[in-house]
Amino acid sequence: MLTAQLLLQKKVFGNLLSLARPLDYRQNDWKELNKGRERSVRLICKAMLGVPSAHVGENDHAMWCFQFPKGSLLVIYLQRGTVTEIAARKDDPKEIEEVIDFLFEEVSTRVKQL
Repeated sequence: MLTAQLLLQKKVFGNLLSLARPLDYRQNDWKELNKGRERSVRLICKAMLGVPSAHVGENDHAMWCFQFPKGSLLVIYLQRGTVTEIAARKDDPKEIEEVIDFLFEEVSTRVKQL
């Protein structure tokens, strides 16, 4: 079972966004979660994921990169500094889907507590 601590142990530093593609698994769920709550989701992700792996864009928006044992990558980044987006490279779909499920459940639980 994945926990926030185990996820943070997989963090890598550097800009890996060019190696990943926009999220397709649970994409609509993630967009619905963000809708109207962009600031809350952004702050929850920042608090949960800690120090950014890199910064992207001319305004240095934060991104968090994770690499998993079977080679999959997950990149969580701030699009235009406001909307939290997810991109992934799925070398093992089950591995990355477990992480996305965990993130979605964790963030949605915290948003509901506000």
